[in-house]
Amino acid sequence: MLLKYFYDEALAHASYLVGGQKTGEAIVIDPDRSIGQYLDAANQEGMTIVGTAETHIHADYVSGSRELADAPLATPSPASRTSTGPASSRRSSSSSADWESRGDSEV
Repeated sequence: MLLKYFYDEALAHASYLVGGQKTGEAIVIDPDRSIGQYLDAANQEGMTIVGTAETHIHADYVSGSRELADAPLATPSPASRTSTGPASSRRSSSSSADWESRGDSEV
């Protein structure tokens, strides 16, 4: 299991990249709008971001969930892929509806 912590001092905001090495998939919990940090981290770990989760209403900043849903999914570089997450099992495209309706219990 992968758990990567991100913290924005200016907003006092924490977010997380949570994923499973076996599936090669990850979600971002409470993303901010600086989505490059999540895409870069997922790529470095050989994972594809397949969704987001919001833990509560964020009245103090704008969530990055829409930006992540509209962004091309991170495609891990060949050097970062492992035998536990074959590239052929990774999603190559997604729509906003796919992200919202996906009900996987294991990431």
